Amino acid sequence: RSSRAVIYQGYQPSYYPDAIDFLQITTRGNTQYFGDQIGPAARDRHGCGSQIRGVFGGGITPGNSRLDQMEYVTLAAGGNGINFGDLTQGMGHSSSCSSSTRGLFGGGYQPSLNNTVNYVQIQTLGDALDFGDLFLATGYGSAGSSPTRAIFCGGSYNAPSDLASERTEFFTFASKGNGTDFGGLTNGRYRPTSCGAHLSVFTFGSMSGNSGQVVGIDQTNTNSLGRSLHFGDLSLGDHISGFAAGNNTRVVIGGGQGGGTSPAFQQNVIEFITIASAGDSVDFGDMTLPTAFCNATSDSHGGLGGF
Repeated sequence: RSSRAVIYQGYQPSYYPDAIDFLQITTRGNTQYFGDQIGPAARDRHGCGSQIRGVFGGGITPGNSRLDQMEYVTLAAGGNGINFGDLTQGMGHSSSCSSSTRGLFGGGYQPSLNNTVNYVQIQTLGDALDFGDLFLATGYGSAGSSPTRAIFCGGSYNAPSDLASERTEFFTFASKGNGTDFGGLTNGRYRPTSCGAHLSVFTFGSMSGNSGQVVGIDQTNTNSLGRSLHFGDLSLGDHISGFAAGNNTRVVIGGGQGGGTSPAFQQNVIEFITIASAGDSVDFGDMTLPTAFCNATSDSHGGLGGF
């Protein structure tokens, strides 16, 4: 595995960029151009991946329509997105994660809260199928995974009132079914970003409600039910609706909005944490342009076995 992360850009105040960036998780530096997304223009396309392929689905158009289309890229080779199939319905403000073979897309606000969870077999093109339901309909949350479990984190059960939830629930990739209560985050998080890495799920940033930023980093042990623990703090931004990607030693977090809700601005900064040592994040580099509602996957995240 090359520890490559691929990032789908999402939102600028004046337009929706369609570029795809990539970075090497093991080497600090700026993102580089990978290719372009296929139309229509949209933000908030959520991603999952295997060692070979990244799949991105859903999204919200400038006209506020929710997309059901999915596209994929080959992670080791730059290039444009290619049609994969369709989700069971349009999804926006959803969450996604994956094992080494199966990807999940769940929840969202489209335009009412939704509890549906879809799944795809990452190496087989085709439409998504129903996997089960979230315990509660939720949007604006995030998800991360181990090789066997998907953990859905935070969000809002009262969208669009921005009431932040601390709830975590889990699914077992190998068996379809509904979500089960896992424990909870250290505090409520609205529009956070999560990433699975080395049998943990790390949750970054977000808003705590209608205003204010959360800079704390939570660590959730995917092998045992229970509440998340505080890992450290973000150093450069709160990364509301940003991206995260990781391998077995490091997680990078970047983009998103900063400054809470007033004023909110798009960020291009990227930070990272070292999994083995709890502490605050450190500067990694910059994105090619500031963007929010961006998402990423990698060829070596926590949902892949062998760690």
